[in-house]
Amino acid sequence: MVVAVLLRIVLFAIVVVPLGLASTLHAAGPVLYQDCQLTWNANTESNLGGYRAYFGHIASQLNQVKDVGRQTNVRCSDAKAAANGQWYVAVTAYNGNGIESVPSQVMPFELTGLVNPTPPPSLSEPTSVQLAVREPGFQLTWTDTNRPAVAHRVEVSSSLQPNWTTAAALPLDSAIFRSYQPIGADWACYRVRGESGPIVSDWAEASGPTDRQFCFAPSRVPMLTKPIVASSIMFEPQLVALTPRQAGFELTWKDSSASPSAFHRIEISSSTSMGWSNLAVLEASTTTYTYAFPIDASWVCVRIRTEAVGTAVSLWAMAGGPNDRQFCYAPMAISATASSPPASGQTSGQTFGSMMVASSVGSGNQLPLTSPVSQTAFPGAISYDSIAEPTVIDKTPIRDGIALRWTDPSIVSASHRIEASSSIQPIWTLLSIVPPGVTTFIYNPPIKSEWACLRIRAELQGIATLWAMASGSTDRQFCFRPTSLSP
Repeated sequence: MVVAVLLRIVLFAIVVVPLGLASTLHAAGPVLYQDCQLTWNANTESNLGGYRAYFGHIASQLNQVKDVGRQTNVRCSDAKAAANGQWYVAVTAYNGNGIESVPSQVMPFELTGLVNPTPPPSLSEPTSVQLAVREPGFQLTWTDTNRPAVAHRVEVSSSLQPNWTTAAALPLDSAIFRSYQPIGADWACYRVRGESGPIVSDWAEASGPTDRQFCFAPSRVPMLTKPIVASSIMFEPQLVALTPRQAGFELTWKDSSASPSAFHRIEISSSTSMGWSNLAVLEASTTTYTYAFPIDASWVCVRIRTEAVGTAVSLWAMAGGPNDRQFCYAPMAISATASSPPASGQTSGQTFGSMMVASSVGSGNQLPLTSPVSQTAFPGAISYDSIAEPTVIDKTPIRDGIALRWTDPSIVSASHRIEASSSIQPIWTLLSIVPPGVTTFIYNPPIKSEWACLRIRAELQGIATLWAMASGSTDRQFCFRPTSLSP
């Protein structure tokens, strides 16, 4: 059972102060100004953790988040609301456990008179890159010398999957990426570059112009090397609870039936590394595991089972039902202000920065979602009936590829995950996470492959839909022959 402490909606009035004007204007409609300051009434509850302001150009897509701590105001430009046009904003409060209130009423305002920056002809690659490894996590930090600041892409390659795949696409001013180590890999490498629309920089240099990847050997976690006999002999851990923390999570359980020679294995999966990785192996007497580092991912899932070396294993512990054996939550979207890059020469023994947890989905949610689940989410979280799988999928041949187009029938506009598989690389590989409001994706497949397939699903705050249907309920991939595409 998930028990959530409800926060009251604390925003009785939102006031916009147009900077440079003498009057104070209440939110009654569009307001014209070059910059503004947003203020609100304070929450009076004793366990207040802070406030978050959500900005966006569409009222249903407030996807720019600014955590302001316990102050009750924020300058619009500090929250990256610094482009001409219509804007919308809402504010939430969260407590010390990261549980968030429902948003305030959405307020419209308008920016005018700002100089829109033109895209630069070229971008500089990230500099002063530091890779810090601290078991069981790591972080990659860098400095962006571009002005104005640009977004960044982080990619990963490892002995388990040597092809480069996207780990994260970071927003403006983000200069840090943090996650758990890909346990089970002999080596793992990460690379980062700057992006501004179609313009990209070189990948950041490591030890020289020809070395543009940052590598390390992940920690070793014991593996089962002997055949497992009678896998149902042992009972799985009971009363498992996943508690999101400001940085990471805490997993607790009870396993009174485990023998002293048994132990518990914990594995982890996330939106940035969807295969299961070994995270820890603990003695049977242990009933708590704390992962104290931030994880920059849209969703994270963990699972736990009991093992006895070479003799037996239990099923993975049950979450929401017999077919749901993973415990999931949604960390806060990657924050550009989470922490600053380390000073030049800083070692891997540094302390990792912290990141707050935004709207959290109760333990027991399954990702990817295989069937609708009736469940009450934490306040401020997205419910299962808020998003739906993409519909009316159309793939149109274009020069050297295809254009995938779809309709988003969700109540709340969601992001979309697109994966590809081909005769050259048969495993599903992440191509892109398309932001809310975008319903087109251009794909240029490897022309020498005999066949290529795409699949697409909707995702929002840790909840994922089914992959979209192609020609029937069991056909959820869109396939074609690259050689048949129009020149």
